[in-house]
Amino acid sequence: MAAVNCPDAEDLCRYPTERVGALDGVRSTATAPLIRTRTRTRSGATLPVNR
Repeated sequence: MAAVNCPDAEDLCRYPTERVGALDGVRSTATAPLIRTRTRTRSGATLPVNR
C-alpha cells in the first residue's frame, strides 16, 4: 500500500499507470481517491472541515 498526493485527477490516473505500472513485477494497481478539505487557524494549525 502507498499514499500519494496528486494535484489533479489527470495526475491521479497517470501515476499508477506510468510510474507504478512501469516497475518490474507490478501486475495490477487499484486507486481510491481520498478528498479532504482543511482550513488554517490564526495560529497556523490545520483543521479538517466536515462537509
